[in-house]
Amino acid sequence: KRADKSAYILYKKETLRKEDLLDNFQRFSKTDKSRNIRANYPRSMQERGIMGFVLLNFDIDKDGNTKNIQVLEGKCGNMYSPFTSFDQCNSFNSSAKKYIKKVKYNPTKFDGKEIYSMNNKHRISYFLETWSCFVGI
Repeated sequence: KRADKSAYILYKKETLRKEDLLDNFQRFSKTDKSRNIRANYPRSMQERGIMGFVLLNFDIDKDGNTKNIQVLEGKCGNMYSPFTSFDQCNSFNSSAKKYIKKVKYNPTKFDGKEIYSMNNKHRISYFLETWSCFVGI
């Protein structure tokens, strides 16, 4: 708890990573253009009302491109319920991989030089909006 508090005070971050303690290290970040890219919700899952998530592992090269994309986990279940038992599924995997291939990053830098960044994780969640209707008489 003390480390988290000091990370916020010293670095204005909620959590502290190992690389944050290295001088001259700058972690990768999404480019401004990539912030507007969204994963496509598979139509078949949307029509069936199924939600889920995919956890990906990937590398980022010196030019900010994603490489070696792997699905670590794909699950389906009600994303709104804390009581959901998520089941293994691969229905969102293809969409998640296509999404992360489109995303461009500002590469990781050390001493001002771009470096290859391995084993980065990203979770992509697929939510359906819930609609409620109230009709008064």
